[in-house]
Amino acid sequence: MISSNESDDSAEGLHGSRKRKRNPKVWKDNKRKTAALKGEAYVSTSGKRVAPKSSGSPCGCKEKCTEKFPDEEKTILISKLYDDVEVCTFLKNYIETHIPGNVTELHIFSDGCPGQNRNNTIVRFFLALQATKRFKKIYHYFPVRGHSFLPCDRDFGTLKKLVRRSDRVYLPEEYQEMIVSCRKNNPFTFKEITYKDIIDFKNWWPSSYKKTASSIPKPGDTTQAFTVSKYRRFVYDSSSPGYVTTYEYIDGFISYTFKLLKQNKPSPPLPEIRAYQEPVSINHKKITDIKKVMKYIIGETLEFYYHVTSWKQSYANGDPVD
Repeated sequence: MISSNESDDSAEGLHGSRKRKRNPKVWKDNKRKTAALKGEAYVSTSGKRVAPKSSGSPCGCKEKCTEKFPDEEKTILISKLYDDVEVCTFLKNYIETHIPGNVTELHIFSDGCPGQNRNNTIVRFFLALQATKRFKKIYHYFPVRGHSFLPCDRDFGTLKKLVRRSDRVYLPEEYQEMIVSCRKNNPFTFKEITYKDIIDFKNWWPSSYKKTASSIPKPGDTTQAFTVSKYRRFVYDSSSPGYVTTYEYIDGFISYTFKLLKQNKPSPPLPEIRAYQEPVSINHKKITDIKKVMKYIIGETLEFYYHVTSWKQSYANGDPVD
């Protein structure tokens, strides 16, 4: 028996000029895998319908996370992760303030979170950084989930030990103090961030970079469409501004090169425009929950909560309310 994937491949050699071109996007297996990765409903190989991802029943742990979020917020947490503009802002600041000028290669390891690290905005950020020739080469890796352990994981573990020993935490400044003091040797540094510091990378790149593109053709090979989620290694070479070379595996040999800079467009400078012109609104249900516990807070810390509850509120549809 020939599967749908194999039949498409074998059809390429039939009928001479009428040969069919491979289109992996429409293969049933690939469509099924894509739906599963996105958390969408799909039909399994056995014909069973798999429901979309959703929050499960309470797990019984002491944190009781399922009781802290209403159903509509659980759905938002599943479908929408942290904003990529914040990650780009933090990377830009760290590179400018902490990496010495004599460093010529940048190696970055990230998890595969699409909202934070594995997305089009991050790729365009590195393309623009590539064009500045600050580094000769930039390597961005996405290790296999469950098979990697990075130094930052140990750093978070060190901080969590101190947080768990704290009876109550009322103010952000208390977390700041714990971050600075949790490690005696080579202590952490702390940088306070406000909404004014976040740069608008999301609306900056579409005017200069393409959203998708086909790979540069190679002899005897088919072209590939650029899909961020498909690759685990990205290489940006300063000698080829606007181009990125991708690999499906970190140590793979097969690569595809894409030109993402638009035709006749110069590489844009990194943006400086703010992403937010005012503090981000808070969900009205969170404000209600804060007001319920304010009666148990006394002293100077209460002033902070009066300030927070005076912010603009938003409802499920995203419309801010004074």
